[in-house]
Amino acid sequence: MPECTPDPLRCLLCCARRPATPPAADLAVLTEREQQVLRLVAEGLTNAEIGKRLFITTGTAKVHVARLLYKLDARDRVQLVIIAHRTGLAPGP
Repeated sequence: MPECTPDPLRCLLCCARRPATPPAADLAVLTEREQQVLRLVAEGLTNAEIGKRLFITTGTAKVHVARLLYKLDARDRVQLVIIAHRTGLAPGP
């Protein structure tokens, strides 16, 4: 495995590309809408920005993010970004 660089963002993205559990196992539990929201979270969008992009309310976007955290057993949005990159749902840098 390659060593992470001193740059925190590059290190995060480097770690995100490392093999994880089988992608199908993680994403199979998500609805199509949840996958869309996960992609947008991986782009760094806020709940309000996700809502505007998907034509839903900020509250609905927040609910989708909360469901992603629960279904993927992620502790925060950073872990969601890592999962999105590891599973190939989000494109690399």
